[in-house]
Amino acid sequence: MRDKRIGAAVAVVAAAAAAYFGFLRRWHLTWGATAQEAGGGLIGDELMMRADIVATRAVEIDAPPSAIWPWLVQMGPGRGGAYTYAWIERRLGIDIHNTDRIVPELQDLQVGDEIAMPGYAMRVERLDPEHAMVIRSSNHAWVWSFELRPVNGHTRLISRNRFATADLPVKDKLAYPIMEPGSWVMERKMLLTIKQRAEQLAQTQITQVAERVTVRAKPADVYEAVSAVRRMARWSPECFAVWVWSRRDGLPTRFVGFNRRGARVWFTTCRVVAALPGEAFTFDVTTFGMPVARWSYLLAAVPEGTEVTEQWRDQRGHGARVLGRVFTGRVADNRAHANREGMRTTLARLKDELETG
Repeated sequence: MRDKRIGAAVAVVAAAAAAYFGFLRRWHLTWGATAQEAGGGLIGDELMMRADIVATRAVEIDAPPSAIWPWLVQMGPGRGGAYTYAWIERRLGIDIHNTDRIVPELQDLQVGDEIAMPGYAMRVERLDPEHAMVIRSSNHAWVWSFELRPVNGHTRLISRNRFATADLPVKDKLAYPIMEPGSWVMERKMLLTIKQRAEQLAQTQITQVAERVTVRAKPADVYEAVSAVRRMARWSPECFAVWVWSRRDGLPTRFVGFNRRGARVWFTTCRVVAALPGEAFTFDVTTFGMPVARWSYLLAAVPEGTEVTEQWRDQRGHGARVLGRVFTGRVADNRAHANREGMRTTLARLKDELETG
């Protein structure tokens, strides 16, 4: 009877091991990451080219890098925490307390700074604001990289851990069979917490965006271009058509913009509120009678030609935000970031058209 129990236990352990190494291990080591992210290079890989174990995990965040970066640079014991299960960290001997706010005095992280950990330190090796952060353990057994990649109005936060098991302390080697799946539990919690806090920050962070470019053309010529609203469809990455339904003295006063993002298509109605030749062209955008935004093109003569400032001001109330989510998807929650990217594209195309004819 005892032999049968031992045999059954061995079979259960063998089945669990087969399931873990056959499927679960690969799944949790690449949780949330695309095949390209898991298999591609990340900043910091060069610090440990021949890692024994690599875990690449990721999450998509409806916020710009500027709303994510502050949470990353303040991480660590005695700092902003790790945004994981603090009670588990403390059971492991790490005195950690997670903050739910941006701490200004913890934002000035520099290459060479060290973040104290029990028995070792994590040194900042790479730091590219709002793009990448890489830290490495003082025993060179662990490299941890974070990278932010804007994609279609969202941001991919990619976290990669690289381990050289030969350099791990003996106690960590013995505990590694538990630490490896445990790291997924903790890192998943960390990524989802950063996602939640960054998205909350982004929704209250930006209500106005402006981008500038200098065009080798006269202000009068630039004004003629931007006030011919149907030409916007040639420059904007979202607007694909414009219908002018009201004019005064040959100039548009009301028009409808037709927009597309991926498979989603929507329209907005626009009313010109300022038309100052050579100086400014401004229009208000509404949806079903509800204010959405005010867009402006501000022109200033400079020695090189004309400095063009494209400006967006958020005027959405609750109703317009709900409709925006219905028609445009998640980008409505991160409109400032999406618009900044779109404005850069628009201004680049406007500049190219006016300078090359």
